[in-house]
Amino acid sequence: MEKATHEHEDAVPNYVNQIVEVVKPGAGYKLAAPNIIKAHSAFEKFELKPTAKSDREKVFNRVAAAYVGGLFDKGYDSPELAGGELKNYLAKHPREGALGRVYAAIERGDKIGLESELKEAFEAHMGGNRLETTLSDVRNQPDETKMGVYGDLAKLLGDVDGYKGSAVSVSENLPGAIQGLQQRLAIAESVSKPKGGDNASH
Repeated sequence: MEKATHEHEDAVPNYVNQIVEVVKPGAGYKLAAPNIIKAHSAFEKFELKPTAKSDREKVFNRVAAAYVGGLFDKGYDSPELAGGELKNYLAKHPREGALGRVYAAIERGDKIGLESELKEAFEAHMGGNRLETTLSDVRNQPDETKMGVYGDLAKLLGDVDGYKGSAVSVSENLPGAIQGLQQRLAIAESVSKPKGGDNASH
């Protein structure tokens, strides 16, 4: 029984740390960086010219085959398959309207703007996958461990509009708690950044 208690005590901070690591700013990039570097190299060879609206979808699928193929070192039998996969990534983009911005970049022939949108979308996809895996693992833990994790998340969130959360309130609205934690961590990072650049860290 004592061994089980120690395992529970270790598991709670371990899961909380995993959740914090994956929701803090820049976490998606750390997870996605090796793939993004490969995709950038592959995408350098892709030539993008200003495109008529009527040809936009066809070019989008070619963009997808080049970029997503570069992410995973794979080829596609049909560009449409790659296009469908890329649309799934764009749906995870942290800012709404990513597909519209990608289409607009294709029409302008703006390769730099286009690649920036694709990169952000893939980072969000990787971060979201890791977060979902971790949360799923937490949900499958014994109640003592699970509620311990939720209780610690409530403490990290602190008072929200004068309302103090609890393990129960987090368990009842886990997506809201995670979103609140992301906002807290983003604010904390922006406050901690030195003014006038980060030359001191180099």
